[in-house]
Amino acid sequence: MTTSQSIYSRRDDPPIAIAIVQARLNSQRFPRKMLADLNGRPVIGWVIDRLKKSKLLHQIVVATPDGEISEYAQAQGCWAYLDTGDPNNVLGRYIRAANWSNAELVVRVCGDCPLIDPVLVDNTIYGYIDNRVDISTNVLRRSYPKGMDVEVLHRNTLKRMYHLSDDPLYREHVTLYAYDNPALFKFFQLRDVNDYSYINTSVDTVQDLDKVRKFVSANSGDFGYRDVIRYFGGY
Repeated sequence: MTTSQSIYSRRDDPPIAIAIVQARLNSQRFPRKMLADLNGRPVIGWVIDRLKKSKLLHQIVVATPDGEISEYAQAQGCWAYLDTGDPNNVLGRYIRAANWSNAELVVRVCGDCPLIDPVLVDNTIYGYIDNRVDISTNVLRRSYPKGMDVEVLHRNTLKRMYHLSDDPLYREHVTLYAYDNPALFKFFQLRDVNDYSYINTSVDTVQDLDKVRKFVSANSGDFGYRDVIRYFGGY
């Protein structure tokens, strides 16, 4: 299997980059999807295992309001931040988890992305380091498949967004305020040369999970986002 290659030169002393994975059990469209079986491991287990392949992450934190997910994450060797605050205030949860873990750079990944490419994660981190931005992202103008989403930002940027607006919409959707107010933030956009945004590998429904199961069954071993694109007919 092929994997995408890093496009940035390595840094001798990179900042402390911690992946904070948001995960919960009470998804409306697919309840308990984080613990749904995906070829022998729960969905959140795939996310954790994929992130462990990153060369730049110092730690993985699963931020969740649910004890079952917290216990599973710890059993996998991750840090688990069990948040008892408002479950709809995900931005607040991210800030608390970032403070608790002493994250300098927060690498935001959602728990419903079991095929996340660790090289894309590293490249997005390099995008932040090399360009001195507020947010390095591959979703400002989406070109990668849905389910490969990565955002990298300093924890102080999270706090800044929190203080700039108390709109519940911006508390639930962690970085939406920045995207809605681009004049206030400096972005680095990681993009593919082609547009594959029509491909969806995130798990929002039972049907999505079945589709990802078929990919995993056909692609044993290591794989990257280009393998995903080939499988789903991108080229």
